[in-house]
Amino acid sequence: GEAGFRAREKAIIAELTQQPGIVLATGGGVVLDPDNRRCLAGRGFVAYLYASVEEQLRRTRHDSHRPLLQTADPQARLAQLFTQRDPLYRAVTDCVILTEGRSLGQVTRDILNQLHGAQP
Repeated sequence: GEAGFRAREKAIIAELTQQPGIVLATGGGVVLDPDNRRCLAGRGFVAYLYASVEEQLRRTRHDSHRPLLQTADPQARLAQLFTQRDPLYRAVTDCVILTEGRSLGQVTRDILNQLHGAQP
């Protein structure tokens, strides 16, 4: 279940954030745990890949492998998750990267520019 998943996720976040020079892509709910937020913010550079609720719905509308969205109203569920998670991401992020209507290359360039600008 979700509790078991979150416990395993927390252990992996604690372990991987101690490794130098890695890129760690997390799931959206990782910021719900205060220890995860401390590990992410304190041990690395955090880029928040931002997408509106409408864009998230567009991207996930045909995905049947997202248990939290298996509901009668996925848009309402996404809005609820966004309201809960967005402030937590903003609290730990080094930069917000807008992803809507942008190619993977554009998003990657933005992340790299932000990362290089953050290094001493």
